[in-house]
Amino acid sequence: ERKEVFVVFSHPVVALGALAETTKGAFSISPKMPGEFRWYGSRIAAFIPAEDWKPGVEYTVKINADTVAVGGQKLKEKKLFKFRMEIPPLAVQNVSPGRESKIKYDERFTLSFNFAVKADALQERLRLSEGKADIPFTLKEAREVDWRGRARPRDGRTWEITPERKFSKAKPIELKIGKGLKARAMETRLAEDYTAAFETYGDLTV
Repeated sequence: ERKEVFVVFSHPVVALGALAETTKGAFSISPKMPGEFRWYGSRIAAFIPAEDWKPGVEYTVKINADTVAVGGQKLKEKKLFKFRMEIPPLAVQNVSPGRESKIKYDERFTLSFNFAVKADALQERLRLSEGKADIPFTLKEAREVDWRGRARPRDGRTWEITPERKFSKAKPIELKIGKGLKARAMETRLAEDYTAAFETYGDLTV
């Protein structure tokens, strides 16, 4: 997420007439992040990040010791605070076709996660079944498409599952991922089993 960081002073630090041209921050952030500083009024300094904060990284905000208020007041002591972006659990963000859908006998499935996963780790915990019988499948990384129809670079979050045989008519189909699946580059896992249920088409009726 690209949430702004705010520091609020008890006295005006920047004259109102100088807000537009004043871009120097009254604080610093480490590790460094690309972005820009701006003022909201004369007492509120903000940092607007140009990219997402990295989950799990601890950031330190240090107030500049030489900050002086418009009225001449100075800080009596050094100020700093820390924050960390919590890493949410690994989760399935989308499955296609949608859960509880009627599906074709040769249907393919697409899974999208909130974080990248490794192929071998997903293969180990993924099960495709028709009734009580396991269905063999192939797994490959897929590309997401944006709203303009342009393919995005493969990033380990979207996967295509292709059954190695056709499904039977009017049968329950289940796609299941066992809990504990680990994200590729982060210490976060699937907290509980994920299940998506489908059913193949039956006879034509009116």
